[in-house]
Amino acid sequence: MGLKGTTPAAATPRGWQMALSPLLLSHALAALLVLGIAAYVMQVSHDTFARQAEVTAQTRAADLRQEVTADLQRIDLAMRHVALANLRETSNPEAKRRLIDESLAEHMVLVPEVYHLRQTDAEGIVRFHGAVWQKDGDSLAQDPVFLQARQQRSAALLLGEPRFDETSGQWTLAVARRVEDRKGNFQGIVIGDLGLTHFDQLIDRHPLSPTDSLSLRNHHLALLSRQTGRDGEAQPLGTTRIVPAFATALKTHPEAGVFTGRNVIDGVERINAYAMATPYPLMAIAGLSRDEVMAPWRAQAWRIGGVALLAALGVLGSATLTWRAHRLQRDSLRRMDEASRLTRVLLAAAADGVHVLDREGRVVEMSDSFAQMLGWRREELLGRHVSTWDRGDTPEALTARIRGYRIGERQSFETEHLRADGQTIHVEISCVALTLDGRELLYCASRDMTRRQQLEAEQTAMLDNEVVGIVKMQGRRLVWANRAVYRMFGLPDDADLTLLAPQLAPADLDLPGRLAARHDDLVAGRPVRVQLCMRRLDHSTIWVDVNGALLSEDRQETLWVLADITALKRYQEEIEHLAMHDALTGLPNRRLLEDRLVQGMAISRRDGLLLAVCYIDLDGFKGVNDRLGHAAGDLLLQDAAQRISECVREHDTVCRIGGDEFVVLLPLLTQDSEAEHVVQRVLQSLRRPYSLGKSPAEHISASAGLALYPADARDGDSLLRLADVALYQAKAAGRDQMVRWGQPEARLDQPAPAPAPAPVHHTRGGPEQPALT
Repeated sequence: MGLKGTTPAAATPRGWQMALSPLLLSHALAALLVLGIAAYVMQVSHDTFARQAEVTAQTRAADLRQEVTADLQRIDLAMRHVALANLRETSNPEAKRRLIDESLAEHMVLVPEVYHLRQTDAEGIVRFHGAVWQKDGDSLAQDPVFLQARQQRSAALLLGEPRFDETSGQWTLAVARRVEDRKGNFQGIVIGDLGLTHFDQLIDRHPLSPTDSLSLRNHHLALLSRQTGRDGEAQPLGTTRIVPAFATALKTHPEAGVFTGRNVIDGVERINAYAMATPYPLMAIAGLSRDEVMAPWRAQAWRIGGVALLAALGVLGSATLTWRAHRLQRDSLRRMDEASRLTRVLLAAAADGVHVLDREGRVVEMSDSFAQMLGWRREELLGRHVSTWDRGDTPEALTARIRGYRIGERQSFETEHLRADGQTIHVEISCVALTLDGRELLYCASRDMTRRQQLEAEQTAMLDNEVVGIVKMQGRRLVWANRAVYRMFGLPDDADLTLLAPQLAPADLDLPGRLAARHDDLVAGRPVRVQLCMRRLDHSTIWVDVNGALLSEDRQETLWVLADITALKRYQEEIEHLAMHDALTGLPNRRLLEDRLVQGMAISRRDGLLLAVCYIDLDGFKGVNDRLGHAAGDLLLQDAAQRISECVREHDTVCRIGGDEFVVLLPLLTQDSEAEHVVQRVLQSLRRPYSLGKSPAEHISASAGLALYPADARDGDSLLRLADVALYQAKAAGRDQMVRWGQPEARLDQPAPAPAPAPVHHTRGGPEQPALT
């Protein structure tokens, strides 16, 4: 048998080079793409770790700044009260001197961290002090803090530069406040020495790893305090040396910012964040070791880089194998071109496996791929009957079918073939009857369909999973849904799809209608990704993440993927709750308090009602916490929070703003006595003994400061500040009582104030006469 033919163009060396060049180039580009993606992922991961470290450092710096600011505000308030004592009118100079000395002594007890508390006259001579061992006559006229107070008309707290006290052997910081008469004339300063060890105690409250740091500097960048995780490490207090990166960051962001640099003190490279303790000229700086922060990233980068390198090598190896395979196939084509015309016809008609049968059903010729498909050698199959491998019918029926083919007739069908190893494979066969040199032959091309059926089965399993819901729609009509959709919406497995339609289900379960509403976006080529709140058949709520895609060119068939994100939504709600509430007591925190205060003031302005803010501080809590431990202290705080909540009204708000300090917001008041009645009820409840586990019952009390809107202040910040001042007055007056704001000297910063009565002190026996302070 012979048949003339030509050599295929791809069989020439030039043709093969042209065919292989794009293929090899694509493999090379794929390898580069893998490496590029790996590099990008590692860079994104690196930036993420660095950003997380910056956020952590910013949080620590902000926490320290807040603590330092609050502490200085407390010291400022004490020195302000001493300065205000100078405004009390008396005709007896000796009585005024005694009054100022008593105020100094009283506030030295309230702020023990500030020692040598004293007051000068306008010439800088120390005239007043609160301790008998101190003497008058010392001159501070050349002290930088005194000069600053005399030159600047500022009522703010003044801070000096750090200096080493040779007598005490400690570093100190001068704190002072300007003293004025009623006309605003300079009368001297109230000044004291604040030991820098006080700032060390504030920083010690923050847990640090051995390589992390937390420090405090003034506006001249002098180091006031610094702590690391390594206990006992000496610090060069007073130094102004900083890394250049810090100086650069301060030029562009003087209030707060981040920078990375190697510390000039211990040489550790850290990711740092700083924040100014406005209005005080102090700066909190937190640093995290870059080596420690980036250690997880380096391990991750090694893993990603290794996987990417292996993938790239795999792609290049595939390119090498492809090149070798093409070379083998090229050689095979050359041999085929030199073979008989029958072999060329077989190759021309080949799909996967080619074999030629005579009219009796016996093998005349075949391709190598056909022999490989059946697991036989060519020599073993030549001359055998088709029934050797075809199990579709009996040998007689197969022979009759082959004889029945008309010349030129083509047929395709599926059947099963038996391999030499006994395995059955599913094949698709295309046959055509031809005449070659007067001999009728049946040319057959077979294709192994086993793998395709496996892929179809896998695809079916993927579509019909029980986790991700998949819905198919024709236009705006639901035509198919997998089992996950039934489970997601609480439908029985044998339920009809109409249960998802509005006519037989609640409106919130109208899945076709909800998807059809976004059909136009999908048709217009806009991506559709939406989260829907729906209801199951049992009316329970479900959150669904929906993503759609077009399936047909006429834009009628669409596929929608549904994912149940209800648990994720609940987690987000829990996170939002934690952001607005105290973790220990479950009470609203300062952030929620500010929001409630704004709302309450708006309602008061609208309805003409009063609103009260009450600061409550537990008396003696620190002693309980020090003696019995933090666990007992937490139990006491939780019990106190419960008692306060039980004493207030339904629409009142109880907040914990830190430590043992609580704030109660009392809106919708018609008269101030209502607020006082609620606060007295709270104080009475807090006096009851506390059961703290196995320890004997503890007895503590509480002090409260009360301020009303709009009687005492016109904005929320001022109202909170006045309530805090009233609390401080209650503490100073002996604790275990409530003080209503009303002292005239404490209201100097209010716009156009009317004369106000002195504060009314409430004790267990009821209101007392105005107290002299």
